[in-house]
Amino acid sequence: MQWRNTEFNDYKNCYWWPHYDNCWSCIIYLNHNASNGTNIYRDKDDYFRKVQTKNEEHHKPWQPKENYDLIDYLEPVFNRAYVFQAGKLMHGAAVNDETYFEKNGLFRLNQVMFFDEES
Repeated sequence: MQWRNTEFNDYKNCYWWPHYDNCWSCIIYLNHNASNGTNIYRDKDDYFRKVQTKNEEHHKPWQPKENYDLIDYLEPVFNRAYVFQAGKLMHGAAVNDETYFEKNGLFRLNQVMFFDEES
């Protein structure tokens, strides 16, 4: 994942696509940089359901920070894995600085796996 150097990528005022997945997620970080991991959120005033779900991720990926509380942060240590209930924890890529912007030539690299529960 790499962000372009444009005003559209407003990481100072917005979060990158807070969302749920329908299962358990395992994310393994593959960069040696110790920044820009994964944020865990809680939305304010049911913003996610009322507003964000009406948009598509790649159409309006940046969501105003004022609509979310950042409640936790998964630190991206090389080869570290986190497994969490992504259907219950709203989460998204942390874009805290311009590390993975095209001007630096770096990509945010991780492996994500999804696991459904058997019923």
